Amino acid sequence: MKAQKRARNGVQKEYSKLKIDQETYEIGDTVEVKISERMLSFGTILKIWSDNLNNPKIRVRWLVKPTEIFEPKPFFSQGELFDTESYDVIPAQDVCGKIKLMDFDEYHNREIADDNSYFTRATVTKNKKIRPPFSEWKKICICKSIFNPDDIHVVCEGCEEIFHPDCVVILDEAEPWYCSVCLH
Repeated sequence: MKAQKRARNGVQKEYSKLKIDQETYEIGDTVEVKISERMLSFGTILKIWSDNLNNPKIRVRWLVKPTEIFEPKPFFSQGELFDTESYDVIPAQDVCGKIKLMDFDEYHNREIADDNSYFTRATVTKNKKIRPPFSEWKKICICKSIFNPDDIHVVCEGCEEIFHPDCVVILDEAEPWYCSVCLH
């Protein structure tokens, strides 16, 4: 492990970057963290330092999959993470790699889907309240359900609203499609 020092008086040495197994991590990076042999979690690096024994440490703010807190819901995406108000100090060697954390629109509009891309659209508080609440999340379609970017959707060529194919009539998939409002 190689760290780039950021000057600081006192016992601890703070760093802006840390190198682990040829990968450089910086404050603000979102990373996978090895919790146990079979379990990974996610966190955002807030601080990097070494203790009195020169052991590199990282302070992270945790991110969690929605199903770690709530029963599965049809609008939870496979790539969705909730920001939290939970923080921990972990040994730097528990960091396993970077992930790409995006906002909802960037995730939905990305051109290449991969296992290392995630998004967040909410924060879960320590008492398990969601900000913003589910009732304020983007709704789509005539069914007014909460938008899950993993689902298959059709977009109206007129108004650019998003619909579920099962909720609307599509006569010819090769032709431009217009919702009932735009047709009239």
